[in-house]
Amino acid sequence: MNAPPSGHAPKSTDPRPVAALVIDWPVKTPAEENRLGKLVRRLFETGATHLTLIGAGAVAPESWDLGFLGAARHLRDDEIGSIEPARHFAIGERGLTLLPSGSGRSTVLAAAQCLWRAGKAKISIAELDHAIAALCGPPPDLLIVTGGALNLHGSLAWSAAYAELVFLERSWTEISADEVAVALGELAMRGRRFGGLAAVAAT
Repeated sequence: MNAPPSGHAPKSTDPRPVAALVIDWPVKTPAEENRLGKLVRRLFETGATHLTLIGAGAVAPESWDLGFLGAARHLRDDEIGSIEPARHFAIGERGLTLLPSGSGRSTVLAAAQCLWRAGKAKISIAELDHAIAALCGPPPDLLIVTGGALNLHGSLAWSAAYAELVFLERSWTEISADEVAVALGELAMRGRRFGGLAAVAAT
């Protein structure tokens, strides 16, 4: 078997996907917070094992009604430079990470600094992958971008290298929980190539 080229290792095909959702503007009212909680609940009910939520602002997942999933439990905060910290929660056996907008380069720098402080004089890509995942959550299988943006969000510029992308024209406040669930459900029907690495690894 030939080794895949250097770079990110392609993720295995897992029927329980990891998702990331980019919010086009932060939550401002209790009604919006309640709506966001419903979107998150629906993604988990559809099968997501971890969700990275980007740009939501100062939300309180502990207050969301997540049904049978149980209440969100705060695990820790990770500092990312001078911007808001990354916040990590457990929801039963599932995970939730909240990232501030514009944290892409700061996240990579923070991960590299963590490795340097741990005494790593030389940093491998695998080690950087692991350190970034600790800050941002595991690499997403699906990245959903709301609000009509057509670019890959900087907060996941590294970890979303092999994610499937879905761009929704409407704001997150206008989409339904079923729409995000359909996007996640369609992931299983896509022929994922992981940038060609999976095909090379199989030869």
